[in-house]
Amino acid sequence: MGPVWLCLMLCCLLMPRESFAQTDSSTIESRSPAAQVMQGLRAKGVSGNSLFVLRGFRNQWTRRQQDEVADSLTAFVIDWTPRDGVRALHAAVLTLTLASRTEGYGTRYAGAGARLQRIALSGSSYSLGGAMYGIVHLPDTTESVRIVEDLARRPGPAAELAVEELEARLGERGLAALRKLHIEGNAGTARARATVAAVAHMRGWENAPRPR
Repeated sequence: MGPVWLCLMLCCLLMPRESFAQTDSSTIESRSPAAQVMQGLRAKGVSGNSLFVLRGFRNQWTRRQQDEVADSLTAFVIDWTPRDGVRALHAAVLTLTLASRTEGYGTRYAGAGARLQRIALSGSSYSLGGAMYGIVHLPDTTESVRIVEDLARRPGPAAELAVEELEARLGERGLAALRKLHIEGNAGTARARATVAAVAHMRGWENAPRPR
């Protein structure tokens, strides 16, 4: 996931959203933010004012409303089908990623990492890369490593990608987690275990078996 992907997803997220620009109290009372977000995703492929809600812009939303929006975005991605449109899928994942950042207006939404983890575990090839990108780039490296290490231990397509991310993008903490996986031998899939073994051999870790 590089800058080109991020720019594309920003365009999807920040497309004009006429029916979602209104964020005054009357709108909030008449229709929940989560309902507005879901309508925008399904009708227009954009995530509406969800980023404003998650980051608590102008302090208009409660934590319960923020969680409802985050859960709605997560459920949309997990239940996504091609007829919903790729733009909507990417907008939902990117919204959670941007909500987790420390920079920008408002305050970072602390629940983003857990929702991205759920998306990564859903097994969809369409959303796995975007979710992993968001997890790896969480502001708290400790949280990133914890989530990625957990994904590496789970059966499913996320395991191999998680092993690769531990080595390539998460520094010494990622390598420490990867070495622990090697010692315990409990990566989630055969391919993930083979990747761990190959990395262990390349790095000369003690008792590293040669990859077959």
